[in-house]
Amino acid sequence: MPAPFLCFADFEFTCGGGINRWRAEMLSVGLVICDTEFNVVQRFYSTVKPAKQPKMTALCRELTHLTQEEINLSPDSDAVLSQVEQLLAQYPTDGMYVWGNYDQIGLSSDARMHKKCKLPYQHILKAAGLVVDIQRDLTAKMGLTDAVNISELSTAFGFVPENGTFHNAMNDAEGLFVSYKAVYTTDIKQNDAFQTLCAERNAKREAARKAATAKRDALALSVSLSEEGRTYYEGLMQQENIKDADHFLRLRYIAVKAIRKYPNDSAFLITEVNGRVRAYREFAFPMQMRSPKRKYYCFTAETLDRAVIAMIHGEPSIAASRTTTKQEPICKP
Repeated sequence: MPAPFLCFADFEFTCGGGINRWRAEMLSVGLVICDTEFNVVQRFYSTVKPAKQPKMTALCRELTHLTQEEINLSPDSDAVLSQVEQLLAQYPTDGMYVWGNYDQIGLSSDARMHKKCKLPYQHILKAAGLVVDIQRDLTAKMGLTDAVNISELSTAFGFVPENGTFHNAMNDAEGLFVSYKAVYTTDIKQNDAFQTLCAERNAKREAARKAATAKRDALALSVSLSEEGRTYYEGLMQQENIKDADHFLRLRYIAVKAIRKYPNDSAFLITEVNGRVRAYREFAFPMQMRSPKRKYYCFTAETLDRAVIAMIHGEPSIAASRTTTKQEPICKP
C-alpha cells in the first residue's frame, strides 16, 4: 500500500578547501511534505554546525549564502535529523525524495566525521537509508535524455525562491516538489518554458557530441590511411553509408590511440573484451584473456587498416592459432 505522504528533501554539505565526498559534512536540510494530492502539510528547515570542520570555506559561503554566524549557532546534524525522524513518523512516507545521488554519500560522510569525533551519528545513518534519488525516473518521465539541475528544472515550472537563491536546502526541496508536482499533474508538453529547456539541452548535447566526434575522427586519421583503408573508407562515404564509415573510424580511433600512447612499441592487437573493443600492446595482453576461441587482430602502424577491416567483417583472427605464454607472441611475424 502506498505511503500516505511524499517527502521532498535537499541537503547542503561542506565543500571546497580540500573537502571531498569522503570528508563532507552536513550544513543544512530542507523538507517539503505533502499528501498524495500534493497539498503541503509540513515544511522543515534547519542549518547545522559541522562536527569536524565547522569553519565554512569561501566556496561554501558563495554557494549556500549561509553565514559563519548562522552555522556557529546551529545544532548538530544528528540532533537535527532526530527531529526529521520524528517528523516522518508523524507523516509516513516511503523515503525522502532527492535530486541526484550525492545526498546519501554526503550523509554517510557526515556520519563518518561524527564517528571520528566520537559523537552520536545513528540518526544520520538512518536518514541516509531513507534517501531516495528520483532524478533518473523523473528525467525519463519528462523525456529528457540527460539530467538537468533542479534550479533549471523548477524555474521552467515557474518556481522562484523567495530569497532568490538556489543551493539553499529549503529552496531546492521546494523546487523539487514543484517540479515533481508539475510532471505528474500538468501537461508538460504544453509548457513553453519547459520545452525551451528541452530544446536548449538537446542542442547543447548535440553540439558536444559533434565536437567529440570531430576530435575522435581527427585522432583516428592522424595516422595515414593505407591504400586499402582509403579505398574502404571512401567507398563507404560514396555510398553514403555513414553508419559503417563511423564504425570504421571508431575502431581506427581505438587502434591509433594505442599507437600514440606507446610510440616505442610496434606490435599491437585489437579485440573485443566483455562487449567492448580494446587495443593492447601485444606483449601486455593479459594472460587470462588469451584463448584460441578469442579473435585477435594484430597490427602495426602500417597494417592497422587491414586489422580493423578484418574485425568489422568478422574474418579469422590475424593471430596465432593457440594460446601463448608470456614468452610466445600472439601476433604472427
